[in-house]
Amino acid sequence: MGIINILSKETVNKIAAGEVVADASSVVKELMENSIDAGSTSVRVKISQAGKKLIEVADNGSGIFTDDIPKVFLRNATSKIRDDISAISSLGFRGEALASIAQVSRITLITRTSDSELGTSVEAEEARIVSEKAVSANRGTTIRVTDLFYNLPARKKHISEDNTAAAQIIDTVGKIAISRPDISVTLINDNKTVFTTPGDGSLKNAAVCVYGRDALRGMMEMEFTDDPLYISGLIVSPAFIKDRPSYRIVILNGRYIESVSVNRAVDSAYNELTGKSSAQFILNMTLPYSMVDVNIHPAKKNVRFMNESLICMLVKQGVKDCLASQIEIKTHSSPDDIPEEEGWHSEAMVFDSLREYMPAAYRDYGTVKDNAPSYSDASAYQISDMLTVDRSSKTETEIGKPDTAVLNKDILLKLSNMEVIGNAFGLYALIEYGDDLYAMDTHAAHERVLYEKYLKAFNSHSIAVQELMTPVYVELSPKRCALITANADQLGELGFGVEEYSGNCILVRSIPMYLNDKDIAEIIRQISGEIESFGSSTDLAGRNALLIRCACHDAVRGRENISGEESRYLLRQLYETDMPFTCPHGRPILGKISEKYFMKVFERIK
Repeated sequence: MGIINILSKETVNKIAAGEVVADASSVVKELMENSIDAGSTSVRVKISQAGKKLIEVADNGSGIFTDDIPKVFLRNATSKIRDDISAISSLGFRGEALASIAQVSRITLITRTSDSELGTSVEAEEARIVSEKAVSANRGTTIRVTDLFYNLPARKKHISEDNTAAAQIIDTVGKIAISRPDISVTLINDNKTVFTTPGDGSLKNAAVCVYGRDALRGMMEMEFTDDPLYISGLIVSPAFIKDRPSYRIVILNGRYIESVSVNRAVDSAYNELTGKSSAQFILNMTLPYSMVDVNIHPAKKNVRFMNESLICMLVKQGVKDCLASQIEIKTHSSPDDIPEEEGWHSEAMVFDSLREYMPAAYRDYGTVKDNAPSYSDASAYQISDMLTVDRSSKTETEIGKPDTAVLNKDILLKLSNMEVIGNAFGLYALIEYGDDLYAMDTHAAHERVLYEKYLKAFNSHSIAVQELMTPVYVELSPKRCALITANADQLGELGFGVEEYSGNCILVRSIPMYLNDKDIAEIIRQISGEIESFGSSTDLAGRNALLIRCACHDAVRGRENISGEESRYLLRQLYETDMPFTCPHGRPILGKISEKYFMKVFERIK
């Protein structure tokens, strides 16, 4: 007797639905993408009990034709494509999404097209329409999903706790809102408005509404074009990189995606220029649809690039170009701007109602008054009536960052032609320019110049090597001794001739020429520590760390008052580097204080 059974259609449909509908946030994502594909300019999302009790998505899009309503809950029914799936431009397949959601919930759908006087309201259970009637409704579609997974007890039992599930929904809605800043998106959680984006087309405004103003501090606008890729967006200035980024968002052709390869490309750019990684960013990428396969993941979060290596190379170059041309620095015009402990302050814009639901990385940005009204549990078509109201009135001027300033690369040449009025603490060259006093960290500046010099020499295989007349013996721990020995070939490419001697000793026979007057034993000890931290000198981060260590040793030290002419020459050298604004460790090279600051200190103005 055979043991292979043919599953029932109902079971097959539920399994298929599970691939698309993993949790409440995936329901919200599918419904919002349908609203966007319908040409909506306003989308309102309302959830109750983290989506377990209610998920409601209302839009002012094109609506669904009456003749199509019986088809919307059928599998493999869609208005998005015919037979060609090689170049999909829509975000999703309306029929496929609704069919999957309807299999595991109860749905009320209210819709009206522009050429109909009345709308249609239908109720469905397990993808079957159980009632249908004509109703008064605005143009667009409202979908109410209740009792999610009511017919799948095992799945329902494993739904996340409310706070976690709500945070996932907030994250999903936020990313979609940022991916389409031309659409006004409102999120209401348990009758409290979490955020409303203005729908004015500004990515920065949308991001501020979602994440708060403080989370946008230090974010610089980026634009890059190199056929076939176009990128616009925001990347963080090195001085504002945090240990854990608040967000890393990749948008591709209007769809937010998850891309490990793009993340790595960004990290590589930052690491190569600043020695840092894990930078936060929002990249809005545009590619020909034929170069992207969006069908490799049921939820369409992951995509496959055609010629992925080329795309990632261009992403890296775009980030590097932006970092090389400008930087955002911390600044202040008043002594009141400097708290005693933290040194910098910026008012935050995160809603109190959002705080308890947000992931930990988002919580500590402060508060802002929730000016948007809360809505009671109205009917679906009543909520659709409200879609065009309550847009955020905040403009880019209002959400600007008064305690930061953007510096362009040209400032270096301008400062190099000004008089250096002195040095502070033997480390900072002071240059007066206009209404501002600029300070340059001479050690950090020299480090940057030397690091890029050494990096270019390494890349061109032209590092000058000094053979030692008397080898240097360096005693290390057993682990570090083994690491140096294992990386001997790679260290040789950097100019260090090392070999295992005996016990835990390393024999150094040659060094880079630029280190010929340094403490070689100490440098080798520190290099062994760098390799231990990064795992290997063969990887990009490890190699850069070694070059940074060498540059740090060779750079002008603190308490060395360099002359004004030397400072101006250093500024001109900085201008020629790929990343003139930070040392290789990522610390800022330039800072400025406005004349207004001094006037307030000395009470010339209030």
